[in-house]
Amino acid sequence: MAGLALTLVSVFLIVVFPLRSWRRRARFGAAGRADYRHGRPGSWKRADALFLLGFALVLTGPGLAAVELIDVIAQPSPATIVLGMTVMALAVALAVWAQNTMGAAWRPDIAPADDCQVVTDGPFRVVRNPTYVAMLAAAAGAALLAPTVVGIVGWLALLTSLVLTTRAEEPPLRRAYGTDYEQYAARVGRFLPLIGRLRNPAADAGDS
Repeated sequence: MAGLALTLVSVFLIVVFPLRSWRRRARFGAAGRADYRHGRPGSWKRADALFLLGFALVLTGPGLAAVELIDVIAQPSPATIVLGMTVMALAVALAVWAQNTMGAAWRPDIAPADDCQVVTDGPFRVVRNPTYVAMLAAAAGAALLAPTVVGIVGWLALLTSLVLTTRAEEPPLRRAYGTDYEQYAARVGRFLPLIGRLRNPAADAGDS
């Protein structure tokens, strides 16, 4: 199962990043990358470092288990294997759905100067960051198939990085889209439905 977990996570990363960037370039003429992270360099650097570390560990855990350099915490049952594979498949489907819903607005970085509207269709009706949810689900699916201490630490690092990322993204989104974004964020949760909604925009902006 460790080899399968490694393969599925690798497929997820290829679909979400290089394949999506290639598809966007082919359709819209640009990969969509725009770096506007200078406003909060400390937060972005920490988030980026934890993100890379998290997925590195998520990949390393099953990779080491596959070559028997580390042991899995427990051998997954047939039901757990089915659950893990289902979670991985749903993670890929959610990521593709979210990216397709964003269309030309999708990019790896936030671009406050962009003239796109706030995307509220598809999975964005339920959570504000469905692609991030898909990433966490993919890492969780890998942990179900090949549970290792390394992989679990990777999931926690990934979660921390995405929390930092969303908190750093929200101020420029508010500045770019104003009340449209604030009203949207007030009714839709960050990662889970109704949880992490923006309740006091003025106070939150002052903390950022």
